[in-house]
Amino acid sequence: MKTLRKSFLLIVLIAFVGCTDESTIEKKGAIFGAVTDFATGEQVPNANVSLLYANSDQYGVEATLTGLDGIYEFPKVEDGDYYINVSKSGYYDVIDNYVIQVRDGRRMRRDVQIESRPTSD
Repeated sequence: MKTLRKSFLLIVLIAFVGCTDESTIEKKGAIFGAVTDFATGEQVPNANVSLLYANSDQYGVEATLTGLDGIYEFPKVEDGDYYINVSKSGYYDVIDNYVIQVRDGRRMRRDVQIESRPTSD
C-alpha cells in the first residue's frame, strides 16, 4: 500500500510540473555584441558599454566592460527597447541610436565600431 501511495504521489508531482503555465515563467532576453576599432577592425578590450532604455527618461539600466575579445553581454534583459553607449579612453564616445528590441526572451546582437582620437604630439 505504501508503494502504491508513493507511486501515486510521484505521478501527481510529475503531472503538476509538466503542466506549468508558460505564461507565468518570466523570460529574460539578452543583448550582446562586439566593439571594434573603426579604422582597423580589431576588437577593443575593456570598453565601457552602457545599456539604456530607449523610451524613457531613465538613464542606464546597467553597464559592463568588453572582454579581451571585444565582446560584451547583458545576459538578463527584460523585454523592451534599448540603446547602447560605448566609451573608452583614447576613443570618441559612441551614442548608438539604433533601437535594440528585445521580445519574448530573445538574444539580440548589436556590434559597434568606435573611432580612436588623434594623438597629440
